[in-house]
Parts: sequence; structure tokens; C-alpha cells
Amino acid sequence: SAAVSICCRMVAERIFSSNGDDAFICGILHDFGLLVEEQTEGDAFAAVCADCTSTSELIAREEEAFATDHCRIAAMMTGDWHMSVAIQEAIRDHHTLGEQLQPESLSGILQIAEYIAAELDHGTLPGLRTEIAPPLLAHIEENLDEYRVLIEDVPEEMARAEAIYGQGG
Repeated sequence: SAAVSICCRMVAERIFSSNGDDAFICGILHDFGLLVEEQTEGDAFAAVCADCTSTSELIAREEEAFATDHCRIAAMMTGDWHMSVAIQEAIRDHHTLGEQLQPESLSGILQIAEYIAAELDHGTLPGLRTEIAPPLLAHIEENLDEYRVLIEDVPEEMARAEAIYGQGG
């Protein structure tokens, strides 16, 4: 969603003082695998999503139904498009809940941004709880004041993007 891509750029630039371009691209492309599943396996995809309550449950259901998941599909697509390995890995790992995930990594930034967007009711699927890796949650808690300011600015950034691009979250 637009909210995830905007949050990606904001987290990269405001929290980690890094260029937000790759993070923004990750935010745009991270869930393309869901579109592929919906377009190629419509009924099965609808069944996968029905009553799904969390991102880890979604991944497990996708794996069972399709022997893959939307993260790996989108990562493969970005590889086919010759995007950087960092972008491919961030998209592949954006629902990984491991202890090794570093907040400043592109994967960490993408997962933090998706979590924030979902908390602001801009999640990918209605009713789906977006889970976050423990080190990333700890990072947010340790930097709560900076994240509060960032979250307060998200609606304004979304409105600015809508004015420029003519579409919202």
C-alpha cells in the first residue's frame, strides 16, 4: 500500500538517517506476490485469506496451498527485474520473525513500516494482525518518542503523496 511505502521512506530517513529510495521501492513491491496469487489462483487465494488472523498464519496457509508464499514470489520477481539483492532479501524476509533481524536493515525497515501502517489501519488485508520480530519491537520501544513523531506525520505525508500521485493508501 501507499502507506507502507511512505512509512518505509520515513523510517529509513528519519530514524536511520539513510537514503529512503530502496526502502520506498520495497514498500511498493513487497506484497506483489499477493496480487500474483490472487490473479493466478483466485479461489484458492480467497480460501487462504478467509478468516486469516495474522501474518504468520497467512504465510503458513500460502505455503500449504501454493508451496510458496507472497514474500518469495515478490522476491523472485524483483530478481527477474534485476533489482539489488538487498531489495530482494528485504521483500523475501518482510514477515520473518527471527531474533537476528536488525532494525536498520532494509528488511527491518520494511517490517517496521508495514507494522506501523497496519497499526494505522492501512494493512494489506482487513482484519490481519501484522506481526513484528522481537528485536524490531524492542527497537521501536527504545525509540518511542521518535516513532511517535513519525506516526503523527504519516497522515500529512500520505496527503502529500496523494496530491502528487493522485491516489491514497
